[in-house]
Amino acid sequence: MRRLQEFSQRHIIIFSFIITLITLLIWQIEWDGDAYMGIDMILSHTVTSLLAIWLLKKLSVLQMAGFKKSGFSMGLLLGTPLLVLGIISSVYSNWGADYSQMSWPDIKTVLIFSASMFMVGTGEEIVFRGLLLNNMIKKWGVNKSGVIKAIIVSALIFGGVHLLNVIVAPPITVIMQAINAACAGVLFSVIYIRCRNIWAVIIVHMLVDWFALFVQQCFTGGTSIVTSKVSIQQGFLVIFVGSFVPLILSIILLRKYEYTKE
Repeated sequence: MRRLQEFSQRHIIIFSFIITLITLLIWQIEWDGDAYMGIDMILSHTVTSLLAIWLLKKLSVLQMAGFKKSGFSMGLLLGTPLLVLGIISSVYSNWGADYSQMSWPDIKTVLIFSASMFMVGTGEEIVFRGLLLNNMIKKWGVNKSGVIKAIIVSALIFGGVHLLNVIVAPPITVIMQAINAACAGVLFSVIYIRCRNIWAVIIVHMLVDWFALFVQQCFTGGTSIVTSKVSIQQGFLVIFVGSFVPLILSIILLRKYEYTKE
């Protein structure tokens, strides 16, 4: 596996795009026609998680991934603002909806939805933070410029992945989501770097998606900011709130991070 390690470092951008492409191809395995929940989503994200863990081991960065107990509480605490944004997005998307016309979900639907969101959080965090971000930091160093470069590049890739949602959502909504996802990716990365616990970031990611999509996926007639039609003005508002908060928090958290010397 020496060649794989050398390639992943020498051609790190190409390597990152190859891993992202493979991940996306696996995630496209779908039989039930539901883009956000189902057994196929659970299985596909399980496969990519295991693949990423295997690569982490082969690239000798598994120890950096943060599969441990320490730092878990800190990570959850730092992720609280993202959870609030997830709740706000759900409330905003369903503002003015007639909840009396929505049917309450059955327990099976809620359990499948919750399992789907957990595996989405697991798959995306292990791939984009555990594998790609760590590999970039290994390449560019744990100094200030190396860490920030790794955070930005991995977050841009993470945001770009969400452009594929154009197959299920209006273009303006998808652009809005991709920009916000990139900014959320910055904060996910910063939280991960600060707590060094991948489980904490997985749980935060899972809960953000859970709160943002719960009404749409589990209540008949519900919607979410991910698929709802928005005007250009609404799009700018959502981008401003969804991007400004994560970026400001990231800057604050990084100012307190102890880098190695340049």
